[in-house]
Amino acid sequence: MRTYGVWAVMLLLLFLVLIALLLGVDVQTVGVEGTSLGLARMNSYLLDVFGFHPWWYALSEWLGVVSLLVVAGFGLLALTQLIRRRSLKRVDQSLYVLFALYGVLAFLYLFFEHVVLNYRPQSREPSFPSSHTLLVLFVMGSACVLLSRMMHKGWKRHLLQGLCLLGMALTVLGRLLSGVHWSTDILGAVFLSASLVFFFAAVVSKGGRR
Repeated sequence: MRTYGVWAVMLLLLFLVLIALLLGVDVQTVGVEGTSLGLARMNSYLLDVFGFHPWWYALSEWLGVVSLLVVAGFGLLALTQLIRRRSLKRVDQSLYVLFALYGVLAFLYLFFEHVVLNYRPQSREPSFPSSHTLLVLFVMGSACVLLSRMMHKGWKRHLLQGLCLLGMALTVLGRLLSGVHWSTDILGAVFLSASLVFFFAAVVSKGGRR
């Protein structure tokens, strides 16, 4: 449990360090319509390397839809437990923690929509951190944590966790190769989502398996 908490704090600090770098290091007006961008040379170089691939964009968009279905699935699970157990107190407490963090995720989305660090390479839309990457990585990562808690070891659990990890990897790769974000947008989303997942793991590990 303590290890999870340490990782959550370290990753959050890395996220904050990245923000500081974007605000103060190699800031140039190379963004769309002359908007500013931190770590500009690195971001511009990596964008040229990865290029623009609409197919990867479409794939990552579908993975976002799958993540929303996973959110709905956990909501249905909580409702099923409530109906069967006839008490809010008997619903798995980890689900309450999960829904609270979904709320945090929604708040972060709104916050970074208004506090803009940089825009997308080809449009004047807030780009840091990549909200799509943040959504998929947290939803799939937290699902892996819950699967370990709610399912006994076996091929079904390993298969589901493997699919979650595959979805996470494809999302990061897809957003990089689609060209709709700067590399630091993806990196920021990785740091922040991983911090939230480790925080979730630290909290729910206190309660044991239910």
